[in-house]
Amino acid sequence: MPSKKQKNTPKKQSITSVPQEEDEQVQQHLADYQQTAAALQSSNTTHEAEAALTPLTNLSESAQIVLLQALSREKTVEAADVLLAMNTFAPLKEVRKEARRSLIRLETARLYPQWTPPATPSPVVQEEVTTSTGPSRFWKGQFTDTRAVGEMQLLLFWEQGENYKEVRTAGFLLDFFHAGVKDFFTEIGNKRQVEKRIENMQAQFSSIALVDCSLADGKQLVEEALEVNQQHGTKPHPDYTRNLPLIRSLLLDAPDDGYKLEQSSLESPQELRFDEARNLLDQLMTLELGPEETVAGFLDTWLRGDYEAAYTALAKESPLREGLSNEEWVARRLAWAEQAHPTEGKSEIAFRHDDDDDDDLTDEEDDDDVEIAIPSALETEITDTVPEVEAFWSLVLTDTEAGSGLKELPQATAVYKPTGRHWFWTKYTLVREGNEWRILTMLDAGAQALTLPIEELQLQMAEIVAFAAEQLSLVEAMSAGDGLDDDDEDDELEDTELEDVDDVDDDEDDDDDDDLTDLKFEELAEHFEEMMWVTTRAMHYTDALIVQTPEDVFLYETGYDQATGVQENERAALYAEMQAERFPAQRGEALRRLAMAQLSIARTYEENNDEEHSAHFVAETEKTLRTSVAIDNAPMGNILLAETLIAQKKQLDEAEQLLQQVLTLPDIDPKESTLAESGLGHIAQDQEDYEQALQHYLRASELSPDLPGIWFNIGLMQRQLGQLEEAEASHLRSIDEDPTETGSYIDLSGIYTDGGDLEAAEEVLEEGIEINPEAAELLAAMALVYINKGDLRHAKEYLDDAEDIDEKLDIVQAVHGYYDEARQVQQQRPQKQKGKSRKFKKK
Repeated sequence: MPSKKQKNTPKKQSITSVPQEEDEQVQQHLADYQQTAAALQSSNTTHEAEAALTPLTNLSESAQIVLLQALSREKTVEAADVLLAMNTFAPLKEVRKEARRSLIRLETARLYPQWTPPATPSPVVQEEVTTSTGPSRFWKGQFTDTRAVGEMQLLLFWEQGENYKEVRTAGFLLDFFHAGVKDFFTEIGNKRQVEKRIENMQAQFSSIALVDCSLADGKQLVEEALEVNQQHGTKPHPDYTRNLPLIRSLLLDAPDDGYKLEQSSLESPQELRFDEARNLLDQLMTLELGPEETVAGFLDTWLRGDYEAAYTALAKESPLREGLSNEEWVARRLAWAEQAHPTEGKSEIAFRHDDDDDDDLTDEEDDDDVEIAIPSALETEITDTVPEVEAFWSLVLTDTEAGSGLKELPQATAVYKPTGRHWFWTKYTLVREGNEWRILTMLDAGAQALTLPIEELQLQMAEIVAFAAEQLSLVEAMSAGDGLDDDDEDDELEDTELEDVDDVDDDEDDDDDDDLTDLKFEELAEHFEEMMWVTTRAMHYTDALIVQTPEDVFLYETGYDQATGVQENERAALYAEMQAERFPAQRGEALRRLAMAQLSIARTYEENNDEEHSAHFVAETEKTLRTSVAIDNAPMGNILLAETLIAQKKQLDEAEQLLQQVLTLPDIDPKESTLAESGLGHIAQDQEDYEQALQHYLRASELSPDLPGIWFNIGLMQRQLGQLEEAEASHLRSIDEDPTETGSYIDLSGIYTDGGDLEAAEEVLEEGIEINPEAAELLAAMALVYINKGDLRHAKEYLDDAEDIDEKLDIVQAVHGYYDEARQVQQQRPQKQKGKSRKFKKK
C-alpha cells in the first residue's frame, strides 16, 4: 500500500499584537498615514518614495504587519496608496505579502490606490539582494541535460547575507518548443540546505545528467526560452513576471562573467535516440508534484495564510473555489482569518490510489464511504483512476466561536480548549489540468465518522487494531533480523542475490550490503509510517465513539494511548482531561496522565523558544499534580510533582521530601524507586553535591540499567569527581544504549581534550555527527576541537553549520566566543599563535 506522510509546520504565525512600546509607535504611524500618502503622491523617484516609507520600514517586522492590518480597516484611498507602496518597496518579504493581503481587503470594498509607483523600482531588488557585506555574488549553476526532449530544469545560486552564508536559489523550467519560461521559483536558504537539495536531486534522478553552468550560460538559456515565448505568443509563467525586477538585477542585466559553454554543451547530442529522449522526458515529468505533494502544498500554504497560492492548487471546476475569482476567494479567507486568528497549522498526508489491493485496510473501509461527488462538467474528462489523498491536520483557532462558511474548512472531531487546537480528517480527489495535478473535491471524513453507527465505528477500530498489530509484528521481525520480506519468493530472491555477491570483489560486497541495509531501513520506516497513519485515523474514530458513548471509560484511555503513541501531546491532554472530568473514581490517575501530557506540551513550546507558553504549561502541570496528590497521594503523583518542581528549580526542599517519602513506602514498585533515586540525584547535582548525586544515580542504574539518560548522568558526575576512567566507560555505555544522547559524545570529547588527545576527541565527535548530523551541539563541539588544534578554517566551517541549525544554543554561542578570541590572537600574533585549550561543560 503506497503511503506517504509529511509534516508541514508553518514558518510564520499570524501576528495580531505587539508589545506596548511598539503598539504606541504603530498607533502614531496609523494616525499619520494621510501625511505618508501625501508624501508618496509628491514623490517622483523610487528614492523619494522609499524615503517617505522609511519611518514605517524602520519598525520591527511584527509592528509593520500590525500596522498594515490596521490600514486595511481604514477604508480610504490614502490607506490603499500606502499599502501599495509597502507592497512595492518594503524590504521584508512577509511585510510585502501582508501589504498585498491588505490591498485585497480594500479591493473588496471597491477601494483602489490612486498613486502609481515611480518607474523601475530597482531599489526594492537592491534591498533584497544586497546586505551589509555587499551585493549578492553568483555561486554556481546547473541544468538538466534534457534539451533533446524540449525541456530542461535550470538552477542558479547566488551567495548573500552576512559572510555570504545565505544562498538565493532561482529555479527555471524552460520549454524550448512552445511554453518558453514554463515555471519559476526563488527562495533563500543556507548552503547546507541547498547542497542537500542538490544531492537529493542527483540521487533521485541519477540517469539525468546535471551540467554545471556559468551565469552567462544561465542567461543565454533563459533568453532563448523568452524568444520561444515571443515566437509562439505565449507568456512566461506568472511567478517569473512577478519576480522580473529581481531576475533582471541578478541575471538578465548582470555583467557577463566572461565564460560561456560551447553551444554543443548547451544542447543535447543530436545522435540521442528517440527512445532515450522519451525516457528522459518521462523522468523529467516525475519532477512535477504528485497528488500527495499537491495536497501537502495546498494545506501548507492555506495553513500559513497564503491563500493566493492555495487557490492555485484547486482545479478550475472545483466546488472548493465556490465559483469565485482568486481575489474574491482570498478576500473571504482573509476576513475569516481576522476573526479566527488561525495559527500553528500541522498536517500529515497519506497517499493511496483507488485501485489498491482488496486486502488493504483502506479498501475495507471504502465500501462504507460516502461517494465524493464529481462535477458533471468534468465527468467525461476524468480518467478511470482518480487519485485520492487522505489528510490528517490540525489548526489553532484563537476565536473558537468564529463562524467559518469556508468549504475547505471541515468539522473538527476534537478540540483542546487550553490551546484552541482543532483536529480534522479530510479526503481529496485530484484531476490533471495540463501536466499538473489539481484538487477537485474534498470529503469531510471526520464529520462522516461522527455520523457512523456505533457498530460500524467499532468494526473500523477492530480492523485498525488488527492492521496495527500486523505492522508491529513485521517491524519486530525485521528489527530482529528475520529478513526484509515475508514472501518466500522474496526470501529466495534475496538468497540468490547474496550468492551472487560472493562472486564479486570486496568493494562490491560492501556496496551490496549497504544497499540491503538501506532497503531494510526504508521498509522498516514504511511500516512505522503506516502504523502512525492508521493510529491517527483511529483517534478520529475514537472521537466519534466518545460522542456517542461518553460513558465508556476505555475509550478515553485508548485515545490517550493512541495520542501519546504518535506524540500528539495536546490531544493526549484532551482525552485525559475529559476522563478526569467525567469519571470521579479515576480522577487521580487521569490527572497524572494529564500532567504528563501538559509537561510534554511545555517541552515542545520550550524547544520552539516560546518561553511564555512553556512556563504556563509547567505551572498548569504543577497545579494538576497537586490536585492529584490531594486526591489519592499515589507514589507516581509525588514523583511527578517533585520532577516538576525540580524542572522549575524551585521548592527543592519540598521536592526532596516528596521523593524521600516515596522511598519509605512498603512494596514500592521498582520503576517508582528508580525515578525517585534519579530525582534525588538531580537535586544533589543542582546543589553541586556531586558525590551524593552519583550515589543516587548509581542506585537508579542498579534498579533500571536501561533508564534513559542514566549513564550520561553517571559519567557527568564521575568526571566532576575526577574519576575519568569510570566516566569514559559510563559515557561509552550511554552511547551504546542510546546513540542519540549527544551529551555523552560532548563530555567524552572533553575528557579526551583534557588528556591532550585531540585526535580521540575528534574521532568520538565524528561518530556522533554521523548518527546525529543535525545536532548543533555536536557541530559546535567539533569546532571547539579544531580551535584547540589551531585549525580555525575547519573550526569556522563546523561553527557555521552549527549556527545554521541553532545559533541561540548555549554551546554554539560559547564556542563562537572562543573562536573570536582565537581569531583575534591569530591576527595579532600569527607567528606565535598556539591554540588555547577550551572546554565547554554541559550542564
